[in-house]
Amino acid sequence: PDKIVLIEIINEKAYIRNIDGKEELKKKYPGKPEVVSLLKKISIAQIPYTGPLSAAKNLGLRIGRAVQTFELQEYVVAPIKPLEVEELNAFLSGLLEGVKSRLEIQRRSYAREVRAVPLRLQDMYQFVRDRKEEPIIATSTRGKVITEVEDSLYEIVAKSKRVNVLVGAREGIPTGILRQASLVIDVAPGVTLSTDTALPAIISAIILTVLRKITSSKE
Repeated sequence: PDKIVLIEIINEKAYIRNIDGKEELKKKYPGKPEVVSLLKKISIAQIPYTGPLSAAKNLGLRIGRAVQTFELQEYVVAPIKPLEVEELNAFLSGLLEGVKSRLEIQRRSYAREVRAVPLRLQDMYQFVRDRKEEPIIATSTRGKVITEVEDSLYEIVAKSKRVNVLVGAREGIPTGILRQASLVIDVAPGVTLSTDTALPAIISAIILTVLRKITSSKE
């Protein structure tokens, strides 16, 4: 457009600005890659946070919002030991609430169809056994720096229909499970990620690694 009229309503006041059409920053442009198809390949299995009920629900709420924001293939709550039912229930309640609240915002904001990310519950050891024929990426401070294995990571993501990513919580992924992984990565060397920030940090690191490989291959 030659001109764009911007209108912002704040309380009782309306602010209007007229700008040149060339100033508009578009969300899409020719050749800009999309990550939605990549994210739909990713299945996250995470050890649940347990502890004080209010804290467990709050952590579940934050994780639920992150899960739905990225529109993952699925999110699996994957305990590695017996849990108190009340604590797990609080976490799951927050998780469901977080997904629902973010989904409502997405459906109002997006022009495309958005689905709720499926939520499942399965022991992590059984999860790994069931998917031993599929690629499994474990995240751990004992893993290799993600930039050192970006070629292997890209190859796994590019060739697979589903990529299973294991994430810890207050406890890390058990050593026995790490041995079964196709790749063990560390996305923030020297930093122990908190339970609620681990998932978005890991997904963002995977996205950036894959995008870097895609854009470099076009040059």
